[in-house]
Amino acid sequence: MATSHLAAASAEKAESWLERVRALGPMLNASAGANEDATELSPGVVRAIDDLGVYAAMAPRDVGGGEAHPDELIDIISELSYWDGSAGWYAHAVMTGGSVAGAYLGERAVEAIFPGGKFAHAAGQAAPTGKAEREGDHYRVSGRFSFGSGTPNAQWIVGGYMLHEGGKPVKGEQGQPVMLIGLAPREKVNFLGNWDVLGL
Repeated sequence: MATSHLAAASAEKAESWLERVRALGPMLNASAGANEDATELSPGVVRAIDDLGVYAAMAPRDVGGGEAHPDELIDIISELSYWDGSAGWYAHAVMTGGSVAGAYLGERAVEAIFPGGKFAHAAGQAAPTGKAEREGDHYRVSGRFSFGSGTPNAQWIVGGYMLHEGGKPVKGEQGQPVMLIGLAPREKVNFLGNWDVLGL
């Protein structure tokens, strides 16, 4: 019986999200052409979706998230994509970046990125094309990344890095290179404008 109640509550929550997205649908559809021309979602569209709590749906509750079931997330992203494909893709990118950060980072990093448990937009690319070097209790990172879905409106930029020491790659216990995934504040990232796509 408890399982039935949980399933019903989850379905009700998912339907509530979907109803809110559907109500926003005509605005998303009307903005789609301008977003395509600008090669990114407008801040107004991002804000409208954010106000629904959609971007935080996947994240842990401790960082302002909804801990939605995968089926719910698929339905939410599908509904957004019906109205504007770029809006659905952006939601997927930001949901993933912020949620993984909230779930796996240490306590100090979580507090820096999600102060007071407020969800933050994090997006980028995890392919380890960057370089990280340890400096005391943190890492200095650098690199060039060929794309980053969701980065035009993200507060934190995700990057993949190979760990170096003394100018050489660090090897793990089995001889494999050590890879890190890190987040950098947006103001520390230089956007070169080398990736113009359809509203992403």
